[in-house]
Amino acid sequence: MANITLTKLAKLANVSVSTVSKAFSGSKEISNETREMIFRIAKENNCFDKFYKNIYNKTVIAIICPEFRSRYYGNYISLLEAEISKRGATILVGCTDFDINKENELLEYYTTYAKVDGIIIVSPLSDSISNYSVPIVSFDLCDGIDSIYYNMEDSVYEAIQYLYDMGHKNIGFIGETLTHSKENYFYSAMNKLGLEVNKNFVIISKNRFEYAGYSSMEQLFNNKQLPTAILAAYDYIAIGAMHSIQSHGLKIPDDISIIGMDDIEEAAYLNPPLTTIKTFNQDACDLALDIIFKKISNPYFKAKQKTQLQSTLIKRNSVSIARE
Repeated sequence: MANITLTKLAKLANVSVSTVSKAFSGSKEISNETREMIFRIAKENNCFDKFYKNIYNKTVIAIICPEFRSRYYGNYISLLEAEISKRGATILVGCTDFDINKENELLEYYTTYAKVDGIIIVSPLSDSISNYSVPIVSFDLCDGIDSIYYNMEDSVYEAIQYLYDMGHKNIGFIGETLTHSKENYFYSAMNKLGLEVNKNFVIISKNRFEYAGYSSMEQLFNNKQLPTAILAAYDYIAIGAMHSIQSHGLKIPDDISIIGMDDIEEAAYLNPPLTTIKTFNQDACDLALDIIFKKISNPYFKAKQKTQLQSTLIKRNSVSIARE
């Protein structure tokens, strides 16, 4: 009886096909007694699982994240999970591993098969996403969907301006293969301030996180040429660079000043506390969910918006006046 159809099941239960369909869809138009009778006959004929569709009564929001390894992205997931739970919804999380094909697969799965109610893409790999019926919000500029993004270019300029005002002209940049946009912002800021970029002071590591900063700083030491200040593409790179600088017997900021980005929780408790560019992730999460839930409750609201958040420089003790 494995190939039993709804029509055959309806004949066995002596009811209409419509009644069987309503029983399995959870319709309130039929009595519990009729539903239980149909379910019993379906189980006796080994076809209950084939037709039963358990209805999940919570809103489901999917999060597509580039990785789980980074504490930065982990913070986004934690914030979103907390806010989604407060709104009585539940969360699904998928990882792309910075692979655009995986991103497309997850979008297809969540929209077509899992049929989630909304999607948040923490860091989209595509410049344009469209043709999906569910509300989608990205935490970066992306055509075709709602976007919430930071004005990092202005913040990088603010950081370089601060170093320049402190007398620094030989400024370096340490990044990695996934931080090219920040590298471009660095070059742009240096150019606007009329500062020449020493290419030997720009290191783009094949590594990531703290080791990217440590190994890049070691490369600068091996070159026997050091900048007086360094802008790191994110705080974990800055932390690694700080370890390298201090292991060589130099002091931060007396010998070398350093600035990071993201303002992770550890930044304020380093020795010295790290000057960094702060992004307001809680605000971004709240705005994204406001958009998602507004569109869930009103499917006729189709307008797409691009919301820019202002990041800001948090000045701590890792920067001082440039040495002579």
